Amino acid sequence: MISEQIIIGCKNFEANAQKSLYELTRAKMFLVVQRYVKDYHDAEDVSIEAYVKVFNNFDKYRGDGAPEAWIRRIFVNECLMFLRKRKNIFFEPIPEYSETIQFTSHEKFDYEEILKLVDMLPIGCRTVFNLYVFEELQHNEIAKMLDISVSTSKSQYQLARNKLLKLINKKSDNE
Repeated sequence: MISEQIIIGCKNFEANAQKSLYELTRAKMFLVVQRYVKDYHDAEDVSIEAYVKVFNNFDKYRGDGAPEAWIRRIFVNECLMFLRKRKNIFFEPIPEYSETIQFTSHEKFDYEEILKLVDMLPIGCRTVFNLYVFEELQHNEIAKMLDISVSTSKSQYQLARNKLLKLINKKSDNE
């Protein structure tokens, strides 16, 4: 948990407070970055850039919510900026006939297994899926962040969901 002392120290650019904040959040924030940026070295670069923004802008944290949520938002935005700069976000066309996939497995999957399957999704629908499911953003927010229409966000989410269910069913059938 991020203490009030660490928050005050970070607002005053104190190195010890920044180091404490980094140590408390680095593992979790790196996992956030890796959901969006696959290459390990790119993910490290994005993380460094995000921490620079966190530390340089900590005076803007108003305390309305958990500091970790504020930090996470900066990390997600930095990931999206990285993907836009690299022009890495491609949205798949939706097939004219889009069937709804049923979940057929009775097997339980742990969080790590699901994340590995999410990583297998194409980047566009994976990005929308991550923003909708893990960041709990609405489609209108996602559309604004990615500069796409709300209907594109919804269709990419549906596509991701169907592809993910196919992957889960396939994994269950193979075991």
